[in-house]
Order: sequence, then structure tokens, then C-alpha cells
Amino acid sequence: DQALTAVPAATRARLVKAIRAEGLTLIEGVGVSEILPDAVALEDGRTLPSNLTIGAGGARPHPWVADQDWEAEDGYLTVTPDLRSISDPTIFGAGDCIHLTHAPRPKAGVYAVRAAPILTHNLKATLTGAPLKPFDPQSDYLKLISLGAKSALAEKWGLTLSGPLMWRWKDRIDRTFMAQFKDLS
Repeated sequence: DQALTAVPAATRARLVKAIRAEGLTLIEGVGVSEILPDAVALEDGRTLPSNLTIGAGGARPHPWVADQDWEAEDGYLTVTPDLRSISDPTIFGAGDCIHLTHAPRPKAGVYAVRAAPILTHNLKATLTGAPLKPFDPQSDYLKLISLGAKSALAEKWGLTLSGPLMWRWKDRIDRTFMAQFKDLS
């Protein structure tokens, strides 16, 4: 019902202020019933004209997980610290499709990226009989949100900073991450 609830209230307030400063209207508490060629129909009966409609949403459980006989939490595959399904030790998961029983975390890409080396190790270890490693996710992560005009907001541990320096930091991190995919063998 409310946008931007994954960040502290003070950070949310700064983001809402930035949205309004750009002349945008944030509509909360009502869903979209239909996307039309030139408008968006809301569940409360309003129709908003739209020349360009872009949808954005958070993580959602994969419907195929619910179709299996695997233990799940709110539709997310429940895994042990070594990223194996509680229900079937031959099934592994990481990222936005899982629920970590030992360390529940919000659905964020940073946890998928950090889990990848552990998942890779554990898949190989399963095939070779080597010991598995646990995934111990960090308790918080850096959130960098572009505000436009080469400005960004950064939040971690409840501390919020914004401005051009945060944008340069975000830009460097994003470019470094994307450069990993330039030359794939």
C-alpha cells in the first residue's frame, strides 16, 4: 500500500521529496487494474492519461515453486545455510527465489550476487563429495538510488547521504559491475 518501505522513514521522506521536486505524483494505496494504450486504469476507478507507461515491481515468488512439494515461506523456496532446499537436498536456490531460514533478509540483488560463489562451491562440492559452505549474508547493504541530474541517494545502517558525489559512487559501482559481462568466454 505504501512505496519505499524497505528503507528507513527518514530516507523514504527524502526520496518522496525528490520525487515531488521532479514534478511527479506518487500514488499509493491503489493498484493498477489495466494498462491501456494511452492511459493507466486504477482499481479505484480513476484513469490516468499516459504517453509512456513503465512498470516496476519488487521481488515476487516464482509460481513454479508453489507447484512443487518443497517447503516454502510466502512462496519462496526455504533453504538451509548451505542454500539447499529443506525439503530436497538435491535442490539449491539463491537470490530472490529463496527464503533463508537462518538469516531472513529482504529480497535484494546484493544477496544473490554475494551468494553466487557459495552456490557455485556447493554445487561442485555436492558432485565431488567435498564439504559444503554456509552462506552468511551481511546484515545490511548499501542502497544507491539515482535521483536524476547526476545526483543519487545512498543509505546504509540508517545513514542517508545524497548529491553528486553519491551519483559518482553509484556510477562507478554500476560500471564496474557491468564490465564483468563485457567479455564472456
